[in-house]
Amino acid sequence: MHVDTLKRPISCLWWVSGILLLGAALWYLLFTYVSANEAVSIQQDIQGRSSAALATQAQLVNITSKVDGRDVVLTGTVASEEDRQQAEQIVRATKGVRTVLNEITIGKLELKSESVAPKYELRSSAKVDPLPDSFPLLEDELEQQQTTDLAMAQQAIDDLDLSSISFLLGSATLTENATTTLAQVVDALNQHSELRLHVKGHTDNTGDPNFNLALSTERAQSVVNYLIDQGIQESRLVAEGFGDRQPIASNDTKEGRAQNRRIEFKLLNGEN
Repeated sequence: MHVDTLKRPISCLWWVSGILLLGAALWYLLFTYVSANEAVSIQQDIQGRSSAALATQAQLVNITSKVDGRDVVLTGTVASEEDRQQAEQIVRATKGVRTVLNEITIGKLELKSESVAPKYELRSSAKVDPLPDSFPLLEDELEQQQTTDLAMAQQAIDDLDLSSISFLLGSATLTENATTTLAQVVDALNQHSELRLHVKGHTDNTGDPNFNLALSTERAQSVVNYLIDQGIQESRLVAEGFGDRQPIASNDTKEGRAQNRRIEFKLLNGEN
């Protein structure tokens, strides 16, 4: 009984010792981990702040700071001893820095942002002719296309029933029927925004020729004013009256006189 009694305290002592050793080992590992992370964090902080401080000075853009723990090594090239000392002072003033090893050299300053383009040797012996000042074929094709567009636009205008463009008797006021046809003219001009329109007014030979000339001019201008109100630029429109001087039918009949009282449209292509 006496031997068993002695063994019990010894066994408990071993258990306690083992627990204490395990705790000490865990504490050491935790301390080492925290210290290592803290050292890395401090080093990164010093690296970032020292580089940022150097970047504020244009003459120090070539300087590189390499941080080991709290120690900093400066390398690169500056233009003068004054710049070299300034770089060291800036880094020494950075919080957390313990020592600074200044290995900066003095020489010709070359900006980091400059890049040297690689040189390539042109091996081909083929002769490259200079581009011509103009391309005749392309210019001819463009002119032909413009002519085609003008012809198509003119045909669209000619296909309209212009006889519906009428006015109140003895005046330049458009009738309600006239606006329907003029709306189609607006559509045609909007589809060809580069074209200009010549609006021509005509009358029959009834009455005084001077009055007829003035009335035809006013009616042509009335049509132009309507087109402007619909959004067509004034610079694209020309109004002109011809009175009774250009009949297309005989003025001896009622039907002929009705045909002579008319509005005509002519598309202009760079002409007045």
